[in-house]
Amino acid sequence: MEYFLTANNIPVHILDTKKGDNVLLLLHGYLETLYIYEDFVNMLANDYRVVAIDLPGHGLSGTNKEINTVESNCNLIIDLLDKLNIKSVNILGHSMGGYTAAAFLELYPTRLDSIIFMNSHPYSDTQEKIEIRKKEIELIRTGKLFSIASLSIPKMFSDNNLRLFDEHIQNILELIDTHDPEGVIAVVNGLIARGDKSELLKSTSKPFVFILGNEDNYINSEMILRLESDFPAKTIFIEKCGHACFIENKDATANAVKSFLAKCITRENC
Repeated sequence: MEYFLTANNIPVHILDTKKGDNVLLLLHGYLETLYIYEDFVNMLANDYRVVAIDLPGHGLSGTNKEINTVESNCNLIIDLLDKLNIKSVNILGHSMGGYTAAAFLELYPTRLDSIIFMNSHPYSDTQEKIEIRKKEIELIRTGKLFSIASLSIPKMFSDNNLRLFDEHIQNILELIDTHDPEGVIAVVNGLIARGDKSELLKSTSKPFVFILGNEDNYINSEMILRLESDFPAKTIFIEKCGHACFIENKDATANAVKSFLAKCITRENC
């Protein structure tokens, strides 16, 4: 079911299956909404209580005025969990959602069971990426949010999958008007401000995994080598996928998620 709650003084749009003792919180990526997980939720709902939200600045949720940091996202999530009487969660974060998941580990480790970094990583922005984000802010201020999305959303998918998932791309783009441009600017400011969480992950005892596409336009070979060097045996590759494994190869991705979580729940090596 879908509903709204106010958390950390922000109205939050929520999808909640309501059933299950083990909770999986789905956090979407940049310029996405909770609806991006619509099909994936159905594949997981028999095994977990699945909760998805529109993160601040996106979709039907509210926003902070100046900046939506990963830390403020975490404060919102913890308030939300308290109101839903949820003691702890497994977090699956797609791309930007993974950045918030890493910050949640730092701020609220006792409320976290595990993290699945879906097409995501724990590193901060390079200076080159920061400059790109600053230019993006200026474009959004001139009313070009849809133009940005029209270029960036198709790149989420493997070049080989563009025709196959054209309907999914159009569905994502149709929801761009639900985003508050000022809220998106606050999100981009938060992305620029976020810190590197790789050392935190190296020292944590919490289970985590990276699920990556083998044809990702956003996570290049250099970053993949860095992930494999920093976190050996923590990476699962999904074939024939770009930056949206849970859409492009949803069966293999759902199986990988279920296998990882099953090991965590039974306290096996995960």
